[in-house]
Amino acid sequence: MRSKLGWIVALTVTALCAWWWLVRAPGEPAVASSRAGAAAAAESGAAPTLVATTNEPQRETVLEKSANDVEPAAKSGAGDAANATLRVRVVALESRAPLEGIHVSLSPSELEGNWSRRSTSSARGGAHDELITDTEGRVEFEVPAGIAFTAEADTSVPATDGRPIASSEQASTSALAAGETRELVLERATAGDIVFCGRIVAAEDDSPIAGARIRMRTSLPGEPPVLVSDASGRFELRSASWLDSRQFTVKAAGRTERAAGAEKGHERPEHAFVVHLARTATLRV
Repeated sequence: MRSKLGWIVALTVTALCAWWWLVRAPGEPAVASSRAGAAAAAESGAAPTLVATTNEPQRETVLEKSANDVEPAAKSGAGDAANATLRVRVVALESRAPLEGIHVSLSPSELEGNWSRRSTSSARGGAHDELITDTEGRVEFEVPAGIAFTAEADTSVPATDGRPIASSEQASTSALAAGETRELVLERATAGDIVFCGRIVAAEDDSPIAGARIRMRTSLPGEPPVLVSDASGRFELRSASWLDSRQFTVKAAGRTERAAGAEKGHERPEHAFVVHLARTATLRV
């Protein structure tokens, strides 16, 4: 009887110990496992296997930034290093004097597709900007390196009094290296290169008409917009081959108005271009 009671007490104690070990330390599974393994090994007679544990914190994974995550300042610095500076100076062909107020623009010499331009009122800008020369006749472009550009001094839309003051031509430059600064000089004609002599006469008898008014549709800077024929009906126009129009009109009192063009071959008075003006008439019905 006592032996049976001893076995019951031993089994009860063993069950309580097993339950206590299971619920005692849930945060230490590795230690519990190692102790259970040691107990099992003790029963089987095998050597216990030790399980190592560590208290080192978990390491963070550091991701490298891609090119799109680079700070804007770093990006702009890298872009500036790949650019170059192209300075364009516009001067008068006859005097080398700087020309102010000239519109200057760039386009790639080997252009494929469209090239957009932005109108500005500045003397400094980028490759897509249309700049205006300063008092020294200069503009400055920041351009991408490795590209050849063509510069154009466009006088079709002058910035001053609405009249062209110089010829409009183009000049090209080879590709610039990164960080390079280069200057391109554009020499533009500003003086007239055409002399046109004319004579105004009456259509009915070729008699000279004095006091006729001759007006150029496009005139040179500083030239009078209206000329007047002398007593012999003669006049002299000075124009330029680079002007958009060399047309002129002639008008005299009591005469019909006539338009003509300042053509070549009439540079001397003996080769004057003759303009016949007919009398005006009134039709009464």
